[in-house]
Amino acid sequence: MAVLCAILAVALAVNFMPGRTGSREVAGREEFLQMMALMEESPGEYPAVSLKLFPFDPNRITAGELDSLDLPPAVKRNLLRYREKGGSFRRATDFGRLYGMKDSLMAVVSPYLVVTVPERPADKERNVFQRTESGPAGDKGEEGVVPKYETPYKSPGIVELNRTDSAGLLDLPGIGPAFAGRIIRYRNILGGFVSPDQLMEVYGMTRERMDQFLPFVTADTALVRPIRINFADIRTIAGHPYIDREEAARIVDFRSANGPFTSPAELLDHQLVNGEKFRKVGPYLSCR
Repeated sequence: MAVLCAILAVALAVNFMPGRTGSREVAGREEFLQMMALMEESPGEYPAVSLKLFPFDPNRITAGELDSLDLPPAVKRNLLRYREKGGSFRRATDFGRLYGMKDSLMAVVSPYLVVTVPERPADKERNVFQRTESGPAGDKGEEGVVPKYETPYKSPGIVELNRTDSAGLLDLPGIGPAFAGRIIRYRNILGGFVSPDQLMEVYGMTRERMDQFLPFVTADTALVRPIRINFADIRTIAGHPYIDREEAARIVDFRSANGPFTSPAELLDHQLVNGEKFRKVGPYLSCR
């Protein structure tokens, strides 16, 4: 014990000798900022890719070039998938319909879009002439006739709206990934389409766009998911876009006071909904 105590005393004495040890000082703010600046100046083993916006053609830009383009990763993936499915952009505004694009982002990107429509072999075989009053110098033929090339369109066949997925909707003319996603979401909220005309209720749909694909769509009403008005609560009934919460509450209150409904027409008979509302929501109601 005496020997151990002597060794411990010597070790403590050496430890406190001047010049042998020094106290550690906490780095100040300026030293920390200097250290961060040195780290930023020193190149890493794998330098980060510099993202920026530059003029690009969405029909021709490669996956490698997309890596350097300052766009959200989801938009880049959707662009490549859309082209893999055979989609193309005819105008710069078509890029804004890509799923994931927003109006604010499109406003920033649009100056950099340079759309070149891919030439198809069939385009050269369909040379259609039309008369115009004027045209660029050298373009006019005899009597002001300017050649115009129309892109032939292959019919996608009939698309059943209640069975198809978003990929099937992309085969329709005038429907891009963004609109396909909106149609599927609205179909889920409705419980299915009872008529193709309901597509006009999809946000952003116009009659001009709808007329392009209306001959190619149909709706099987057997696939519609009805609301069981004798069992559904207020929240479930009001979840349908054709019924508001006040009407749903009247339906549930009437059912509680008078028993189950025997026919959806009782909603109209007892003025729980008006005639216009019943015309729209009637196909979605079931008493079973």
